[in-house]
Amino acid sequence: MNRFKKFLAFFAPILLFSSLFLFNNCSSDGDEGDNENNKFIGTWTMSSIDVELKAGGIPLIQYLVNNGDLTEAEAELIEAIFKSALEDELGEGEIELKSNNTYVADFGDELDTGSWSYDSSTGYLTIDSDDPNEDTQMIMVKSITSSTLIIEQSETFEEDVNDDGTIDEVESSIEMTFTKS
Repeated sequence: MNRFKKFLAFFAPILLFSSLFLFNNCSSDGDEGDNENNKFIGTWTMSSIDVELKAGGIPLIQYLVNNGDLTEAEAELIEAIFKSALEDELGEGEIELKSNNTYVADFGDELDTGSWSYDSSTGYLTIDSDDPNEDTQMIMVKSITSSTLIIEQSETFEEDVNDDGTIDEVESSIEMTFTKS
């Protein structure tokens, strides 16, 4: 079970990092782009988060059962603990997207500022933190209304998930729903 604590310790910062810097910098052309950007302006509070994890191309629970010498109940518990920790960390978060294409994000102990933009042709929201140590984030906008914003961010990386010397491809997908305050 200790190797899975290592696994969780590895994944938590990656998903948290991906989620903390949710909004930034993209250019718009003409009035249509400006009108599209207006939908984003305001303070958005996280209302729900859904995390999906896959390792080796299969759901994490199945992977842990098949390759980690765990029962399904143990694998479900590991996934539930991880998801709960992430939801607790991000559940109180909010981001203010301003009309001058800057943002202020507050997710618990983490405060971030920077710039944002939206490209309606690609459906991506670009977030560029003022912190030079942070990468620009490209976030898929699944839908936006006057009161609800649903975004999704996915990443793929390689990790030895079960300490067997085999490098596995790990996919994470985080869908976050925000409501406008």
